[in-house]
Amino acid sequence: PIEIIGMPTTRETSGLALSSRNNYLSLEQKQQATILYQSLKNTVKTLEQDSNPIFSELEQVALKLISSAGLDPDYFSICNAKSLLPAKPGDKDLVLLVAANLENTRLIDNISIKLI
Repeated sequence: PIEIIGMPTTRETSGLALSSRNNYLSLEQKQQATILYQSLKNTVKTLEQDSNPIFSELEQVALKLISSAGLDPDYFSICNAKSLLPAKPGDKDLVLLVAANLENTRLIDNISIKLI
């Protein structure tokens, strides 16, 4: 059995998740990388406003946003927070997961949301 104990992500004032990998980024790249958190927040906002979201469409919108900022996205996934399996209609406890490469640096981030 595995127990996952979540903790809030510590972030720079720009929203970029703090990570030792950020040391590989220039100041310009750090600003560019903030698109990961922006894509998570945009998706959360949509999920909160849409009573019948289509998760795959929201994932594609986020991937396009990340690509348009010059990052090479690995994935953007909306998952069930307990199982980490892809979210299904009706799931209320979600985690949004994102990974992307910026030149030689792989960046990851996530955000949890409980829908009403």
